[in-house]
Parts: sequence; structure tokens; C-alpha cells
Amino acid sequence: MMSVLLGAVSGLLLWAAFPPLDLGALVFVAPVPFLVALRRAASWREAVLSGLVFGIAFFGPLLEWITEMGLIAWAPLVLVEALFPAVFAWIVFQARNRPDWQWMGFVVGGWALTELARSYLPVGGFTWGWLGYAVSGFGGARASAQWIGVSGWTVLAMLVAGGLAVWYDRRRGAAWAAAAAVTALVMTGAGAVWPATAGGELLQVALVQGNSPCPAERCANERQRITQSHLDLTRTLPAGVFDLVVWPESSTGYATDPTVNPEVAGQISAEAVRLQSYLLVGGDRPVDDDHFANVNLLFDPNGEIVGEYLKNHPVPFGEYIPWRSVFGWTESFRAAPRDMLRGEGPVVFPTEWGSLGSVISFEGAFARLMRAPVREGARLMVVATNNSSYGLGPASDQFIAMTRMHGSALGVDVIHAALTGRSTIISKGGSVGPISGLFTAEILTGEVRVRSSGDTPYAVLGEWPHVAAIVWLVGAAVAGARHREKATLR
Repeated sequence: MMSVLLGAVSGLLLWAAFPPLDLGALVFVAPVPFLVALRRAASWREAVLSGLVFGIAFFGPLLEWITEMGLIAWAPLVLVEALFPAVFAWIVFQARNRPDWQWMGFVVGGWALTELARSYLPVGGFTWGWLGYAVSGFGGARASAQWIGVSGWTVLAMLVAGGLAVWYDRRRGAAWAAAAAVTALVMTGAGAVWPATAGGELLQVALVQGNSPCPAERCANERQRITQSHLDLTRTLPAGVFDLVVWPESSTGYATDPTVNPEVAGQISAEAVRLQSYLLVGGDRPVDDDHFANVNLLFDPNGEIVGEYLKNHPVPFGEYIPWRSVFGWTESFRAAPRDMLRGEGPVVFPTEWGSLGSVISFEGAFARLMRAPVREGARLMVVATNNSSYGLGPASDQFIAMTRMHGSALGVDVIHAALTGRSTIISKGGSVGPISGLFTAEILTGEVRVRSSGDTPYAVLGEWPHVAAIVWLVGAAVAGARHREKATLR
């Protein structure tokens, strides 16, 4: 069927908008064939099938790096994520004979609804592939996220694509696409002129990427060797130069956790004192036979632990097994006997130069989780992660694109620290500094600023474009229902 083919073409075009191809401008036109297919579908079944194929064609290659963990990890995730565009297709099919403003409401609001829903469902959600992340490479567009967030660019992309679909199908509706395109250009220009830079005290930072001797293989003494690598690299840093040194997720853990191992705690403390710097350390802590904690610890220049952040959002099937009694039968899941103990919310570390916030691992992919510590007063952010399970694929590049969008939206500089790479320092409204290699042991140094002004509009209002689009969807649905009711009464 032609609609299924068009769905597949759209999905592949949308995949090309993200790393590794990173052709971000495609996000405005990639959905057009899919939307045309939905306008012409003969039945709701055909529309839903087109949506499912679109989802597989998009998420399949986008998440190809997960195959490093086996098809048992990749295939179910792709199929679950593909259900959301299938639901979107069903929603849009209901509006196939409605006026253009209602159909556009179903398109823009339906996509906003399903995109927002999949950031929460199932098991906490998954945000890879939000349309707005595709514009992260465009400085002005990225900077305008301070007003509209990532979701605002999702809405603009679907407005452009929906208008083009109407124009292609009926040779009308170009005004929708033109108005959205002009709005996108105005937002890009405004962002370029008024980026939300941090603007406060200048800090010297060092990011220590210690690597692993056996990524994803769990070799003998792996954690001890990882911790030692971070210590060895840190000891090469000159004293009295840096205000903050960051070790990524999993740089300590279990036998080398500083709260469990006094020797390791003493060694890290001694480095903080020698450097006269704050030192943020990511690691795993055993809690009991069934649970562990994933934490960031902050040492101050006196070598004291001043606070810790416990990861709030564990990776399902990675850091905990949902419905373990159902899924625990597989060998892969039996290899993860402990579930992560969740933290209870954001933590903001007080320092001499301002408030520091942090998230761990794929928490950095969630706009709401990056926003939470900033709303609590954080004026500089750290994303501490461990990408060692995902090989040489584009996962790290996709993740950096997401965190730089969040930094721009929140107006804060971000230290993106990955155990095995890629690591970088994001500053000046989302600009990326030097990027480390994959599976290398190295140190990145650079400058960041502590945000000196108040919260950005996005930090205050959150995903308001998503909400506005969903309100449009509801209004279009109500208007259509009333029209049918009046027609029936006649």
C-alpha cells in the first residue's frame, strides 16, 4: 500500500535529521509524506499501519546502538516507541474530512500529545527522537529554546509539515506552512541576538574521563581499575587552577565507593585538598542484597563530602527490572540481581561560587529532570553518564545534542561527563567545546560561568507549547463534534 511506503519514507527522512547524519532541517519536511498518507488512507487500519511502519523506520535506525546489548533490548523498545506514531495516525485519521484548521489541530496537537505521553510512558518514558532536538545544531534556533523549549520546536516543525501536506494534497493551506516557517525564522533570529548565556562568575573546570579497561564486559577488578584511572589522571592536574573537577558516572563503585571504602575516600579527599577545588564524583553504592544506589558525591576544597545526589530515574531493564516476576526469566535480566534505589528529587549543592545541580545518565535526556534542579536554584549543571554499553554508535552524539538544547533552554552551562566518552563542556548558550574521543582516557579543561540572572521563561513555564497544542486538539475535536451534532439535528 502506498500509505505504508510513504510512512517508511517519512520515518527514514526523520532519522536523517538526527546524528549520525544530523541533517536537522529535514525535521520540517520529513513528516510530510506520512501526513499525506494519513489524509489519503482508505481506513483507520491502513492509517495505523502507516504510523507503525513510520515509527519502526524512524526509531529502528535511530536506536541502532542499543543492539550492542542484543536484539532483546532493541526490538521491544523500537516496537513500543512505534506504537506512539500509530496512535497519532489513528487520531489524525479521525479528522480526514474536517476543515483545515481542525485537521491541523489534530496533527499538531496529536503529535504533541503522543510525544509528551511517551516521555512518561511506559515505565517512566523515553524521550529520544523528540522532534525539537533536531535543531540543536542551529545556534539561533537552539538559543530560542529559552522561550519555547524543545517542545516549541516540535510544534513549529509539525505546523510546517502539516501545512505542506495540505498544500500538496489540495493545493491550499500554504499559509499554515508559511506562517510557521516565518515564526521559526523570527525565533531563530531572536535567539541569535539574545541568547540565554549564564553571564556570572567565570570558573575553570576539568573533566576527567577515565575510561574502562573492558567496557560492557565486566572484567576482573574493573571498578578498581576505573577508579585508579581517574585518580591517576586527576593527579596530573596542577594545583590551585581549577574551581571544579568532575568524574563521570561509574567512576567509583561497590568496593571503591568512597562511603564504603575509607582508603578511596581519603585518596579523593586528598586530591580535592591538593587542587583546592570542588570534586564531583559519580559512582554506585551497594545498599543491600536487592538494591544499589547511583550517586553523585561532592567533595569540597577541604576534602569533606558536602552532599550527594541519588539518581531519581533508573534505566528500565538496565538499572531495575520492571515486573521482575514476569521478565526475570531471561539470562540478561538475571545478570542484574539488584534494582536501583531511587532518590526523592533534585539536589542542589551549595558552593563558594553558586549552586550546582546534577543529573545522572539518561536523566539528562529528559527536559523535566534537567529543569527540576534549575527550578530549585541550580546555576550550573553536570550531566554524569556512562555510555560504555553502546559501542561506537551515535548514542553519545545524540545525547550531547539533547543536553545542549536543555542548557540553552535553561540558560545554564553544562558539564557533560561520560565515563567512556564522548564528554564535553557546553557553554555560551549551548555552544559545545572540545569533545573527547570514544573509549579514551583523557582530561578536558575549559571555562564555564555560573548563571547570574533569574530563570528563563522555559524554566518557569515548562512544556507550554505541548500543552497549547493539546488544547488546540481538544478545541478542534469539540468543534467537530458540535458540527456533527447540528448536522444530525437538521
